[in-house]
Amino acid sequence: MSRENLSKIESGKVPYRQDFLEATAVALGVSKSDLLERDPRMEAIVDELREIIDQVSEADRKEIMRFAKFRLQIKE
Repeated sequence: MSRENLSKIESGKVPYRQDFLEATAVALGVSKSDLLERDPRMEAIVDELREIIDQVSEADRKEIMRFAKFRLQIKE
C-alpha cells in the first residue's frame, strides 16, 4: 500500500476495509479493537507526559496529578 493511500485511510478520507484492518493488526501485533479504540495522536501526548513525569520528584508528580484533576474537575 502506498503512503498516500495509507494517509487517506488514517485521515478518514477513504474508508478502510476489514482485510486491511486485520492485516494491520497482525503487522503491529495488536488487536483490531486497539486500532479502532485508540487515537495515535493521544498516544504521543501520553508519551510526552510520561517523559515529563519521569524527570520530576515524587512530590512534583503528586502536584501535577492534583492540578490535572482540578483542571479537569475530576473528583478523588
